Amino acid sequence: MAKVKAELHFYDVKNCGLYLGRSDEARCLTLSSLMKDLRAWGLEKDKPLVETSTFNSNKSYKPSYLFGMSEHSGQFLLSLWNAVPQSSKGIGKVDGASKPGKLKVSHAKIGASDIPGYATFFWILPSSNQVVAVKLENPTFGVVQFREYIKGFLGNFSSYIVNRVVDGEVLTGYSDKPKKTAGPDDRVPIPKLKPRFSFSARKIPGKQDEILAKSTRVSKLVRDIYVYNNLKDQNSGILERLSEMFNSLEPKNKRKVRVSMPVELNRDDVKELIDLYNENDQSEIYDVGFVFSGESGHIEWLSGSNKKEVVSLNVKWISDDQPDLDSLLKSLQSHMDVFDDLEHDGNYSEKAG
Repeated sequence: MAKVKAELHFYDVKNCGLYLGRSDEARCLTLSSLMKDLRAWGLEKDKPLVETSTFNSNKSYKPSYLFGMSEHSGQFLLSLWNAVPQSSKGIGKVDGASKPGKLKVSHAKIGASDIPGYATFFWILPSSNQVVAVKLENPTFGVVQFREYIKGFLGNFSSYIVNRVVDGEVLTGYSDKPKKTAGPDDRVPIPKLKPRFSFSARKIPGKQDEILAKSTRVSKLVRDIYVYNNLKDQNSGILERLSEMFNSLEPKNKRKVRVSMPVELNRDDVKELIDLYNENDQSEIYDVGFVFSGESGHIEWLSGSNKKEVVSLNVKWISDDQPDLDSLLKSLQSHMDVFDDLEHDGNYSEKAG
């Protein structure tokens, strides 16, 4: 067992399950039954990791995979493995002490079935319809990937999907009953039954309004740029150009570089940045810092408007960056007091079966 600091970000589940038309209440599936369905699909059938991705990669992120799950006292801890970019030869690197024009690229050898990446962790509390993103040693929270992963599972892999042929006719869609583990599947898709999964960050009341009220005083914008692979990451070109401004010296933190830009903004400009951040599940990718005239030593981050806590956990580790999930969940549950000042404001409730 070892002590570790964990940063917690809080999210309210707004929709979860299969909904008939525009109904506000799920016809079936809850957070709890969804987690059990995911566990049965990805962990109990002995699938290899590579077969547990539920969405395709895009320009912003690579696929995520089901790394593990723990359950205790009606709560769950879900861990995803988030792939990072790599070339066909593996992870590239260069010697930061070498001069431009004389650099030599070497590669960290990656096996044919290896998936370079990092784990992310989500504490799921069905009784209060909340999800807590847990940041240990992982470089980011991975909230956007989590959202896409659950939506991808609901839409394409859950046991409530109907996909069968009857008298030459293909029947596809969703049922309000899961597929039986044995015997013929006699279910018929229910028209207009569709999956939904959404959540929103728990915010500190009024914080974003304070930023918006000071729109005309913004003197600089600040961004943190994350780079995982100098050969393939879309941000690597930005990092390279920044490095050239400092005689090509390599930054101390190879995964993050902070940049700022003087600006003159109006209220609409700032509102657009806030809306983009909120519409993308408060992802680190869209986090922006604001420096206000008269407050040059202080950066007001959009992520600073999120409800967050830092707790000390006593966790058993399997290896570097890999905690034992049972141990991590039980340690998190010893800090239930972090919810004392939270009132759930979502419209989703655990009623569906």
